[in-house]
This record gives sequence, C-alpha cells and structure tokens, in this order.
Amino acid sequence: MAPAFHSNRSAAAFALFLILLISLPALLGRLGLTSRKELYKAISPTFGANSAIEQTIFAGPLQSDVVILGSSPAICAFPPGALDKYLGSELRRKAVVEYLILQRSGPDKLFLMLKDYLSTHDTKLIVAELPWRTYASYGPSVDLNTLLRFGELQGDLAELTPADRLRIYSEQTVSAPRQLLNDLRPNGSFVGPYDDVDRSEKRGMDGPFNPDHATAPAGLARSCIIPISSRRIKVVEPNPTNDYYNALFYTKICSLAKSRGIAIIFASFPEFGDYGTPDIPINLSLTSTFDSGQKLLAVSAADLFGNMSKARFRNFFRDDVHLNANGAQLFDDVAFPAICREYEKAAQDHE
Repeated sequence: MAPAFHSNRSAAAFALFLILLISLPALLGRLGLTSRKELYKAISPTFGANSAIEQTIFAGPLQSDVVILGSSPAICAFPPGALDKYLGSELRRKAVVEYLILQRSGPDKLFLMLKDYLSTHDTKLIVAELPWRTYASYGPSVDLNTLLRFGELQGDLAELTPADRLRIYSEQTVSAPRQLLNDLRPNGSFVGPYDDVDRSEKRGMDGPFNPDHATAPAGLARSCIIPISSRRIKVVEPNPTNDYYNALFYTKICSLAKSRGIAIIFASFPEFGDYGTPDIPINLSLTSTFDSGQKLLAVSAADLFGNMSKARFRNFFRDDVHLNANGAQLFDDVAFPAICREYEKAAQDHE
C-alpha cells in the first residue's frame, strides 16, 4: 500500500491545512462577519426556503399578528394561508401571519430566528413548536452553523457547557469555508415559497393520499389550551430534566418574547405514535423549563381522532411526525379558534 504522504513536506503541508481549517471560524470572526441577512441567503434549500425566511426577517410588514416558530411539523400543521384566512375572517380585516420555519430545527435555531426577527419587527402572538418526540434530539441542532458563526451572541451562549461549545465550534469549522466564499462573493437568494408544503400536504403514510374528512368533537377547541402543569401532560423521556440544552433555549425564547411584551404559547402536534393515547406526550420537563403561567396548545390523539381504527388513522399523516392535509384540517378545526382567542387577549395586552 502506498504511503499516505510521500515526504515530510507533504505531511507538514497537510498538517498546516488542518490547522488552518480548524482555526478558520475564529479567524473569520476576528476579520469581521457579513450581515446576518447574507447568512440566511447561504442556507441550503434542504433546510428550508431561505428566500422566504430572509424576506420574513429582513423585509415585509414591520408588524405582524402571529408568528409561527418551528420546523416542518409546524408548517404541515398550519399550512401557509390557512391561519391568515381564519384569523382575518374573525377580525374582519387582513391578518398577517409570518412563518419562521427551518427543517429539523431545535430550540437553538428557533431562538436565533426569533431574535433576528424581533430585532426589526414586532408581533402580538408567537406560536412556538415543542420538540419532536419520535426523533428526539438533544444538544445543538443539526447544522446550527447555518445560523450561528463564531463570535456571535456570546452572551446568549455563556451558560452552555464546554462540551456543547465544542460541538458548536466543530460545526462552525465545517461551515467556515462556505462563509469565506460568501464574504468574497455574496449569495443570491433562492426564489420560491415553502415548497415542501405543497409536496407533503397530499401525501399519505404509504405514498398515496386518501382524502378523509373527520370532525373534531364539539368543545375541544375550548379545552386545547392548557397550563403546563396539566395532569393530561405525560413526560415520555426517562430523564427529561437532564435535557439542559433544549430547556435553556426554550427559556431564552420565552424571555425574549416577554421582554418585548409579546404573548407566546407553545404547541405540541400529534404524531403517528400517539395513536389511541389519552395523554399528551411531551419529551421536555415543562414545569422545570417554563413558569407556571405558560400555556400549551395540545390535544390528545384519543380526543382528536376518537376511536377510529389505526388503518384510518394513517390517512391523517404523511409520515411518523408530519400531518398531511387531512390531519392539518382536523387539527386546525380545534387549534385555530383557540389561537384566535389567545390572539385577541394578546392584542388587548399589547396596546
């Protein structure tokens, strides 16, 4: 087998290259960073429609009514245009609902998007997604480097453990060459809306989409906003209090909203694994993360779907964690009136 390096000089050159690569995030931080607007342009379409996110955060109406903050389950549960239409009909005026959505986002990404948005915009109500349960993730989000570069927001990261800081820096090392290229040649925006929604709305668990309309039980819309101390909530992870990282950023999201006088509710969406359960499963210790007055938008699978068969239950999901058009319509029949009531309360307090 041929040697890895043909000379000491080539080995030394490779070692210097690795040192440069590892130190590049810190070097770029000292040389100066491009604007965060340019950072959003560099997000791969794999993680979301960056042109839509960029325009939401850095352009558009300076005042919105509601902000939906989350990842793909949130945009599948609340298809763009649906809440605007419902809220507008109730308010008898045009309603402005903005989406801050990135695929596979944890609370660290949600916090960064919200912080950027609120630096130039205002809103009355935030509906923020709680973590996925089927594919629970602990620690820094996948590709957190898409929204965070070395040297940014040091005060917000001061409470992280050395291990989490190292994990974040390792991701920033991977993205640093792309950042350097962005400094030399600014990005253009990818044009397009949240196109993943169109592909997912009409999809079933097994591929084909089977239209299925179910009616939510009467009165459920009035009982789906619950306190985080509700006995209906069941913590499903064995050691949820050890999830320090996620809890820290959810606390920061709440603090950021409340510092601006903005109401916030968190939402838990049905997942396929919830079939038949009368509980509301959550994989985060809510009582140790939020204050006692925090509200949660959630409904159990048993209450929402009733006693339908598991075969029919499949018609309401596109996969394990995403509702399709059938599921979104059923969930929204319950969620939209509740969000509208919370909005009206928030609007009065906001004035």
